Amino acid sequence: MLRITVRKCEDHLLYILEGRLAGDWVQELVWITRELCPGTNAVIDIENVHYVDQLGEKSLHWLNRLGAAFVADNPYGVHLCERLNLRRMTMADNDVRQRAQKVTQPESTEFAGSNSPRRRSSRPKSQH
Repeated sequence: MLRITVRKCEDHLLYILEGRLAGDWVQELVWITRELCPGTNAVIDIENVHYVDQLGEKSLHWLNRLGAAFVADNPYGVHLCERLNLRRMTMADNDVRQRAQKVTQPESTEFAGSNSPRRRSSRPKSQH
């Protein structure tokens, strides 16, 4: 399972990932971050990610190429950033979480599931 929390901060989007970035959950992350453009100033917090498979690594690498920065202070996250050459924020830059907490009523969205990601239909929802 992967939990993704999205917060709008003053000057960037903060994506907080928790759990396992693997399998079908990688598609969920790509779907949620689909609107990011090259040169983005998004921040991806991978502090609470404890496993990333090969497809998950490719998605993190793709986000890095778009310009996202990564927050990771735990050994696994630091190792992941070093091995994949991800742009890791240092402790001096790491006030992102504090700024995100200070935003009054941040627009926050959580995506999580128990067993598998949400399936999206290509058909429009009927309006009643």
